[in-house]
Amino acid sequence: MEMTRILLDTNAYILYAKKDIKVISKILKSDEVCISVISCGELTAGFLKGSKSEANNTNLKKFLSNSKIRLLGVNKKTSEIYGKIYFGLQKIGKPIPINDIWIAACAIETNSILITHDRHFLSIPDLKLWKGVVK
Repeated sequence: MEMTRILLDTNAYILYAKKDIKVISKILKSDEVCISVISCGELTAGFLKGSKSEANNTNLKKFLSNSKIRLLGVNKKTSEIYGKIYFGLQKIGKPIPINDIWIAACAIETNSILITHDRHFLSIPDLKLWKGVVK
């Protein structure tokens, strides 16, 4: 049986933190759960805007400390995938947020299924998406 690796988009982590049963179920059924440093940056920025910044940061650190969780950085290969995605989206006139291109590049590089509710990811070829994304 093939290993199941997922990558949580920022909104998927937020749903997990809010105890969303669909996201939690997907996490529990996966062999490896990834999250990118890009999403961690977006989360930290969001936490700083809110009144529960310390608690949210503590919960994120606890999540990241789980042995099933893999924090993904960016490297040369990620940047090459990013460039191809960015160029391809510009070429077809469907730009998406820059951070989401980085997140997609991380998912493609690691052969992960991206867990997200953002439909704009549907425009990226070779990206494996969670069936929970409305098509």
